[in-house]
Amino acid sequence: MAAPSSAHHAVTSTPDEPPQGGPDAALRIGDWTVLALADRLERDGASHKLEPRAMRLLLVLARAGGSVVPASSLLATVWAGVVVTPSSLYESVSRLRKLLGRDAEGREAIESVPRKGYRLRWPVHQAAAPPLDAHSIAVLPFEAIGVEPALDFIPPAPTDRLIGELSRHGELSVLARGTMLRYGERGRPAAELARELGVRCVVDGRVRQVPGERLWIEVALIDGPSQRQTWTDTIELAARDWMQGAEIVAGRLARSLTFEFHARAPGADAGASPRHESARDLSARAWVELFARPESQATNLRAQGWAQQALASDPDCALAEVCLASCAWRAAQFGWEALPGAAPDTPTLRIAMAHAERALDLAPDEPDAHYVLGLIAYSRGETVRAEEAL
Repeated sequence: MAAPSSAHHAVTSTPDEPPQGGPDAALRIGDWTVLALADRLERDGASHKLEPRAMRLLLVLARAGGSVVPASSLLATVWAGVVVTPSSLYESVSRLRKLLGRDAEGREAIESVPRKGYRLRWPVHQAAAPPLDAHSIAVLPFEAIGVEPALDFIPPAPTDRLIGELSRHGELSVLARGTMLRYGERGRPAAELARELGVRCVVDGRVRQVPGERLWIEVALIDGPSQRQTWTDTIELAARDWMQGAEIVAGRLARSLTFEFHARAPGADAGASPRHESARDLSARAWVELFARPESQATNLRAQGWAQQALASDPDCALAEVCLASCAWRAAQFGWEALPGAAPDTPTLRIAMAHAERALDLAPDEPDAHYVLGLIAYSRGETVRAEEAL
């Protein structure tokens, strides 16, 4: 086994370079299917997410066709632009070996060649492109329009934050950030890129600076098969408020996108019980009022009404509780009168927190429940709890 040394390697090629070329989109390495664009390995119905550098390491070895790849070359390719020691390579190889296991002959996938490098021992074959995943989505790098140089750090941020937020939804298959970097200068229709990437939908966004030092964050959801734009949203905020508002902007967009995506995905709610389907539909109406209509007391009250009907249909509907928590939080923020049906003299933020906590009890892994609880906690001055939730 090749032991790591303490020498440092500074490499200068482009950092976070994604796997290049279409042929690597799907490979067979031993009995594993490698889905490079999604940084995912699959075998026997199980799926394992790889850290992007681990995927690049595996692909570099796969492309070598069984030849030894020098350690210095692997460091320069996989850790481009990063100062690392060979121990980083050693640790990544060890993790890959542990995940891949051994073949029928008892051989590990990656062989160490002392004082030379590493090679992949298992056979590599091109795999058929996976079928279009109804829950696959890609976030294209946001385009900057009229953004002054002093603010050029802002346009890349929504891409990273949206990918992070959407990836928290385990039922979505979100293409990795490294894969998307090459599409910054796309020059082609988003629907065409959806077909190339093998995803159902792409998020196409831009950051536009307008007079008055204000920013418009414009986002569209494009359905690949139909080549139609199915949803749009625009958020406006002062450029000076970006650092404080970035998380809320990403959270709002991610939640609206997730709802729209699920509403249009083939077979949405297939097999759900009539009671659950009714509650989900009523909660979706509440969600539309909250996140697809102008913020007003009227829309807030309509959302509350739909969410309460949802709970009457299914008392264990977590999305309805999330909506009620959001309604109460907004009422507190805008100083609207107490929500109908609330107990007299009960602080509105206390009502909001009770709904958020109930949502988390029903669905501990639901990102929206954590998100709204974080907003409520911030409003109550519970900073530590808010940061944990967000």
